[in-house]
Amino acid sequence: MTGLGAIRERYLEVLRRHLQHPHIVIDREADLGTLGIDSISAIHLLLDLEESFGVSFPGELLTPELFSTVAYLEEQLASLVPAPA
Repeated sequence: MTGLGAIRERYLEVLRRHLQHPHIVIDREADLGTLGIDSISAIHLLLDLEESFGVSFPGELLTPELFSTVAYLEEQLASLVPAPA
């Protein structure tokens, strides 16, 4: 599995832990709000992602846009994860 594939798989695993219905099919273009991610669960998701990936989201990324879609959050996360050596 490629680096991005591994990131996606782990990202979706973490995301599912924060969904009300973790077994649904996740559309990458889905708005996180439609999946049940509200402001409080978004904070918990963000903290879980930081811990799971060993990264820290910089303040300039912490905008409502970060949580706009499943794909956008994944893209921003992937940009923070160091490339494998």
